[in-house]
Amino acid sequence: RAWLEYTGMAEGDETGEGWTANIHPDDKEETLNAYYGAVSERKYYRLEYRLRGSGGEFRWMADFGMPYNDLHNNFAGFIGSCFDIDDRRKYEDTISALLRIAEKLYSSLEIDQILDSLIYESIVMTNAEGGFACVVGDDGYEIKRYYHLERWDYFEKTLAFESEPVRRLNYEREIIQINPAEEPGFIDKSLV
Repeated sequence: RAWLEYTGMAEGDETGEGWTANIHPDDKEETLNAYYGAVSERKYYRLEYRLRGSGGEFRWMADFGMPYNDLHNNFAGFIGSCFDIDDRRKYEDTISALLRIAEKLYSSLEIDQILDSLIYESIVMTNAEGGFACVVGDDGYEIKRYYHLERWDYFEKTLAFESEPVRRLNYEREIIQINPAEEPGFIDKSLV
């Protein structure tokens, strides 16, 4: 029942290979190979894959299965369960990104390389299309580079201390994610 509520599918839709319909396309082949390998060998399996919920969002799941036998010791199928591990995976991804950033910090004192690493890792963690990093200067937050859709743009720009992005960052102390379609006046057009 929990699976059906999460996926929004009917029980009949989940039989056979129907249960695989909501597995993320990038995870599907590896997941099915591991699953069918375990089924053919009748051995325990543990899978991790992204599963689309009824709202369209993908979340990471851990799927466990154990073969079981009937009273006559004949193979009778698998007993399994599935758990949402999305928060754990995001935490692990964040820790990995922070370790990569720390490695950059350790291996280079070049501020541009450090900023590049921070920008790129932040984009990967938030699944964004682009981003930029700033350093505090005398007149405001100085932008040295901007990354968007797999390309770097190098330029220098300063966001004044009284500008909206800086105000939000300083007072709300949270990561700023911007959707230009929803907040068209929020950020400088040259960055969009």
